[in-house]
Amino acid sequence: MDRLAKGMWVLSLTFAVLWLVSAFMAPAHSQDALRYFDAAHLDRADARAFRGYLASGLNTLVVFGLLWVLQKRVVVSGMFKGKVSAAGALWMGVLLGLSVSVLLALVTLPLRIYGGFILERQFGLSSASFGVWFTDYLKNAALNGFTYAVAGGAVAWCLVKLPKSWPWVLAVGYVLTSVFIAFIYPTVIAPFFDKFYPLQDQEILSDIRALTDKAGMEVGEVLVMEASAKTSRANAYFAGVGASKQVVLYDTLLNTHTREQVKLVVAHEMGHWKYGHVSKNLVFSALGVTVVLLALSLSIGRMPPSSYGSLERSLLVLLVVSTLAGYVFSPVSSFISRRFEAASDAYSLELTGDPATFVSTQINLSRGNLSDVDPPLFIRWFAWTHPTTLERIRMAQKWGLPQEGRQ
Repeated sequence: MDRLAKGMWVLSLTFAVLWLVSAFMAPAHSQDALRYFDAAHLDRADARAFRGYLASGLNTLVVFGLLWVLQKRVVVSGMFKGKVSAAGALWMGVLLGLSVSVLLALVTLPLRIYGGFILERQFGLSSASFGVWFTDYLKNAALNGFTYAVAGGAVAWCLVKLPKSWPWVLAVGYVLTSVFIAFIYPTVIAPFFDKFYPLQDQEILSDIRALTDKAGMEVGEVLVMEASAKTSRANAYFAGVGASKQVVLYDTLLNTHTREQVKLVVAHEMGHWKYGHVSKNLVFSALGVTVVLLALSLSIGRMPPSSYGSLERSLLVLLVVSTLAGYVFSPVSSFISRRFEAASDAYSLELTGDPATFVSTQINLSRGNLSDVDPPLFIRWFAWTHPTTLERIRMAQKWGLPQEGRQ
């Protein structure tokens, strides 16, 4: 375990330092960028991006610092005495998970306030009061606390009750839980934070019906999120699995983009639907979790813990290494996400046949969201979940050309 943990720590800290260094190394405005955006806008976007990258990088180091302290401390096991039982392990895991989630919420709060509230207000991207923002933060912390408590209890119980098969049981549990969460997200979790209503614009609904008929698809609900109550950002997303699948449009998107641009965005979201990206993400995630759990099982062994102290140490090792592994493998998930987004971009062009609107949509979205159109290379490689604005524009401009013209 020491070797695995040390390897994860070295890679994680290396990536975190590279992130912070890269934040200071934004490339000069390219000619492509200046072709679509004026220098003043790009300077403002760069300033916001730099401060956001810095806050994010520092927040990562704060989390790492807490994990480093936790792995060397007794947190809750001192409250449990006697022979380890499955029931005692369950309650200790719940208490440990809840304690860790509270500590994470507290130590990251200052940087969250800066990056999530102050910075957004400074650059005109947030319309929410601090009270509204903080209420959402508390809601998110409560959900995280519930998740950590359930996960902690389940893992602790499995380590005691199923010492030889716990990695496989937890992997299956992760898959089932992920599918369940994906299913209930549109109807239970998302409304916990925002208000939604069915799309009423008959012209846009007609456009959507025409797109679905052309694609031979059946789209579930198309909802509008009241994003303008909190932000000026325009966006859309696809969520849910099976009968809970939805396309959600921000009201800011409807208010600031043309009908053709909204149609293009919906076509993009239909691409995620057509190619089953939510399901594929669940599969990739499950594979990653299974590999990490198996590696950890080989490291900590498959014998029942002899005391609550040893059980807590095992749980904290699992927490630390799995968290670091998730961070280290961020470039893999980012790469997969970029591929999915590029596929949906191409599909939106196939459905609409309108590269000019695609380009204008990307420009409008980037302006309204104050996006970094040309991010530092390391940050793009490590965490960018979408192709950059300029990459998407270049793709649209090459769309429809003969193969040799796309080189």
